[in-house]
Amino acid sequence: MKLIFNTFLLLFLFASAKAQIAVGQWRDHLPYSHAHLLEEAADKIFCATEVSAFYYNKLDNSLNRISKITGLSDVSITAMKYHKELKMMILAYETGNLDLITESGIFNLSDIKRENIIGSKKINHILLLDRKAYLSCGFGVVVLNLEKQEIAENYYMAENGAQIEVFAMAYNSDENLLYAATEQGVYYASFSSPNLVDFHNWSKIKTLPNTEGRFTEIAFFNGKIYVLSQLENESNCIYFSDGNTWQILENNLPFVYALRVSDNKLLVSAQSQLNIYNADNQLVESIIHMNESNNNPRDAMYDAAGDLWIADHDFGLVKRNNSDNFAGMHPTGPYNNDAEDLAIADDNLWVAAGGKTSYWSNIYKNCTAYSFIDGEWNSQILYETDARDLITIAVNPQNTAQVFAGSLGGGVFEFQNKEWVNTYDQSNSSLQNIGAQSAGNIRIGGLAFDEEANLWVCNYDTPQPLSVRQTDGTWQSFAVQETVNWHTMGQIIVTQNDYKWVVLPRGGGLFAFDHNRTISNTADDRSRKFSVKDENGTLISNQIYALAEDKNGEIWVGTEHGIAVYYSPQQVFDDNNFYAHRVIIEIDGKASYLLGTETVTAITVDGANRKWCATKNSGVFLFSSDGTELLEQFNTTNSPLISNNVKDIAISENTGEVFFATDKGIVSYRGTASEAKANFQNVYAYPNPVRPNYQGDIVITGLIENTQLKITDISGNLVFETYSLGGQAIWNGKNLSGERVHTGVYLIFCSDQEGEQTFVSKLLFIN
Repeated sequence: MKLIFNTFLLLFLFASAKAQIAVGQWRDHLPYSHAHLLEEAADKIFCATEVSAFYYNKLDNSLNRISKITGLSDVSITAMKYHKELKMMILAYETGNLDLITESGIFNLSDIKRENIIGSKKINHILLLDRKAYLSCGFGVVVLNLEKQEIAENYYMAENGAQIEVFAMAYNSDENLLYAATEQGVYYASFSSPNLVDFHNWSKIKTLPNTEGRFTEIAFFNGKIYVLSQLENESNCIYFSDGNTWQILENNLPFVYALRVSDNKLLVSAQSQLNIYNADNQLVESIIHMNESNNNPRDAMYDAAGDLWIADHDFGLVKRNNSDNFAGMHPTGPYNNDAEDLAIADDNLWVAAGGKTSYWSNIYKNCTAYSFIDGEWNSQILYETDARDLITIAVNPQNTAQVFAGSLGGGVFEFQNKEWVNTYDQSNSSLQNIGAQSAGNIRIGGLAFDEEANLWVCNYDTPQPLSVRQTDGTWQSFAVQETVNWHTMGQIIVTQNDYKWVVLPRGGGLFAFDHNRTISNTADDRSRKFSVKDENGTLISNQIYALAEDKNGEIWVGTEHGIAVYYSPQQVFDDNNFYAHRVIIEIDGKASYLLGTETVTAITVDGANRKWCATKNSGVFLFSSDGTELLEQFNTTNSPLISNNVKDIAISENTGEVFFATDKGIVSYRGTASEAKANFQNVYAYPNPVRPNYQGDIVITGLIENTQLKITDISGNLVFETYSLGGQAIWNGKNLSGERVHTGVYLIFCSDQEGEQTFVSKLLFIN
């Protein structure tokens, strides 16, 4: 890809990305290159992507993200339109949700989303007429009164008022007619009709070729109506009519995404080409390449200054600077919103961006891994391999430049300094193919490093399903299949006593393995497959989705029925009555098992030994170290979390930033805990100085576990005291009386529990 990017904009983006976020704040890590909608609003160009949006400010050349983090109510924008007179941007979503953005803020209109409608509520298109918006929806047309910010009426134009999907609308100003392109032909009605709610006032155009077919785009241009017909063979045909006969403008086009009238031209955004017609239906330009790169336009327009802008699926927002030069721009982010597994070490985040079905079969995503390092996203898409679906990833804790990713069928891929350097399969490792196949089906379910930086690999459905890559690069496999007796092996963790615990998905329970710290000697190896049962021998659940070891060495298990805990996991090979416990939590006066009604998909332990738990349907929960107290709950309703289906969680050990991988992309939240240090090193407060307009928490980081902090003024008067959460402590800037402290220098006295290690830091407070 050789599209020229605006250097100033990229510098702006990288500088913004590297800035730390405050405790309690969110930020998104969404893909911004897959653009599909454009709209001009005064001196800004708005661009919608698959799950978010951004705008380019022509006055200062800045890019600005727009997402749930900045106040939007939803994700997956499907239509966008700007009302110049009202200075209102209308964002419509796949769910039927609506956001009306004005200078006074964002107003959410969720009537369609909340309505009990069978079928799709997706809003496909917005037509503005006077001060009303005509919304083409999956079930009909909704008219929105923009001044009152309320639904005015609904139109169902099909026979007997049946629901049909409406893809777009157009207004014929010459004849005062409304047109609607639908899944069952094109309808029209007089705009002056007093009762367009009555389907009898709508008529279908019978003279159109393929009259009953699917028409997805419609536009009125220079006295003519243009419609896009999508045929069964996926070819596209554009017809036009001046009111007499229908003629073909273009036939057998590749997939067409948009028809748009702009600057007295008709712009046709199709797969790999942008065709531009003048008022006489002459093709005046066909843009197939942008600089030396293929283009993939989804939408295009001319702005008020006459500049051409393109929403491109690969390059984001593209501006044509002249006839031979195109500049692409978008905020930094991963290539797409796929995120199956997260791994982090020394604040280097890596993402396995493949996928799998509930039966652990392929969904055939390209082998793709993303990294987020020093505020920059980097995408590794391995087009050169036939392998698919990276589903597990691990960062070497002793060398964070070395990363391994496992695929469903293609073996293990090694990255060095963000570059793909090796592939491990049956030819150069102990990994094996499924059954008797000679090559090409090496299925990897889990990866984990031990404390010596040996890489353990679950290579399931093979005679020797557990392998290890040792630090010297040699491989060894272990024949534990007789004990496991199960086809699928998923997540693997290495515990503090060097045991390997493995999830056996699809109802297999758990598996533990011990090589007695002598990898080459397999004679004394121990292994055990077991069900997750309570002290009475009652099965809790064998549908396991997550494992985590906490700082006390306890194993926390995420199941389809909540969480189970092994408090003495070292007894796994010795105790025949080895059982798990269920944590009882009391919320609002009612006691229940911890997340007993939820499917827990991930468990991650933070620096204060608290448990972050991801669920399949209800978002994220943060519990106290013993699980008996709910500290936080984030879902799509009460937070910027973009989906309640959360697949994995990773935490930055130095900053406490918590990353959530969802089925719609990645967002993060800066938590209050970080990993504790062995001694007081690089202790500092953030922000420092604290300026008058700063209202967030002050973070003191670089601390020992359970550090006692006492904050005094310069005269020695105590104003605040607390204990650290792992390696950091939080101060709200108020004294013991709950009042904001005065301007001055404050001393932060730090001490471990024994008083043997101490440290003093300073903080300037300006109030």
